[in-house]
Amino acid sequence: MLARQYNDQLAHEIAQLRSEAERVRDRYRKTRDNRAKLVAKRNEVRRRKAEMEQAYTEFNDEYREKLEVIKEKKQAGGNPNELTELKKKSVA
Repeated sequence: MLARQYNDQLAHEIAQLRSEAERVRDRYRKTRDNRAKLVAKRNEVRRRKAEMEQAYTEFNDEYREKLEVIKEKKQAGGNPNELTELKKKSVA
């Protein structure tokens, strides 16, 4: 009779361990999936940041070129309000 009780107890413990192992495996899969989603999101944010930095650099270069042209025109006797208008447009 003792052997039977011992076997039943072991069977019960094995079932508990299997159940716990399934819970741990599920939690691991969810964590892994969440991590993959976070990595994808991080990569998307980095890509968008790089695009924004590129657009900003292009805008800034164009703005500086326009300022330089306007300054040259002003020195040559051009419209003095052109610089003010360009600054207003860039802020808007």
